[in-house]
Amino acid sequence: MFMIAGFMVARAAYFGAMARPGLTVLDPSHWINTATPLVLAALPVVGTTAFLLMCSERIRRQWELAAATDYLTGLPNRRTIMGTGEARFNAARRSGAGFAVAVLDIDHFKAVNDRFGHDTGDAALQHIAGILTRECRGPNMAGRQGGEEFVALFEDASGSQASLAAERLRRAVEAAEFLADGAPVKLSVSIGVGVIGAQDAQFADLLRRADQALLAAKACGRNRVVLSGV
Repeated sequence: MFMIAGFMVARAAYFGAMARPGLTVLDPSHWINTATPLVLAALPVVGTTAFLLMCSERIRRQWELAAATDYLTGLPNRRTIMGTGEARFNAARRSGAGFAVAVLDIDHFKAVNDRFGHDTGDAALQHIAGILTRECRGPNMAGRQGGEEFVALFEDASGSQASLAAERLRRAVEAAEFLADGAPVKLSVSIGVGVIGAQDAQFADLLRRADQALLAAKACGRNRVVLSGV
């Protein structure tokens, strides 16, 4: 764009000088008189192009954010969880630091949907997401795995530290008031925790063990935390 505009100014100046023998191409007044209308004519085009480029960059960022975020809760989605989890797993493996993942499932969520409707079910998911956002601060991260299942990443955490962090999440959900049709509804979560170990070749292995611990928590009566064996 700028190269074309410059070429047009130079070309116009040259032929303008040829048409007026009293002036030379190097005459400053000739350059100013010739270039001014061309520059003024090009400004709207340049401005429009810059505006479109800025809009394109903004749209690109919005698409990237949408691709990384769960549409309902605003939490990181499964794709982001897997990418971030894999990166932190590899970093922990290299440094020897602790790393843990917790998988949370809302207890009896289907009953909430069946009794109050899917709008209330969506509100319950957003309610849980808000609690996880408040509780998973600093280097920790929470995201929505899908359905009524969430995942929390605990950086630099041992088994006991991850279990305590998961227990805080469980208690926060249990203590928070949730209303459906104006009436309080008790919500709780079952949580399975996996801590990085020698048997984990990749993040997916650790996540799988946390999921197995979640199944054990459900089998033991729900609304509890179970730590996977290492």
